[in-house]
Amino acid sequence: MKVKRFCKLICAFIVVCLIGTTLTSIAAFAAPETLQGDVTSTKAGLVSLKVPQQIVSTTTNETLAISATAPQGTTVTVYRFNTVTGEYNKVYLNETPVEAVVGPTMLFASQVELSHGMNKFIIRGEASDGTSTIVRFEVTLLNKGFMERIKSLIDFHF
Repeated sequence: MKVKRFCKLICAFIVVCLIGTTLTSIAAFAAPETLQGDVTSTKAGLVSLKVPQQIVSTTTNETLAISATAPQGTTVTVYRFNTVTGEYNKVYLNETPVEAVVGPTMLFASQVELSHGMNKFIIRGEASDGTSTIVRFEVTLLNKGFMERIKSLIDFHF
């Protein structure tokens, strides 16, 4: 009877240790939920933004495509600036973070929903050694009615 109880205790201890190790490993590889507003790169060249092509741009499309290149194994994460806290928060789409580990294609691609007005983003590439590259960009979502008025002014003068 004592041997059976001892075996159960050992098995329970092993299971608890395995769960703890797994959770610690998962947490170690996840990008932080927030970044300070003045965060800087610790290594250059881990991620290069391809779309949007401009660091500052405007659009009337409520969905923004984002693509970047990075070395295989780099974790790429998208963050949006929160004007209330002064921090960048990890972006979620359908309750899933907009982040991925880049594969052999060396390409990261995703999309985010834009809020009306200015949207400030960071795309962050992190290598397995913990070094990271920060790329900032801004996209202003314009009201479609505003764009129609501008078009009518241009058409009126020509």
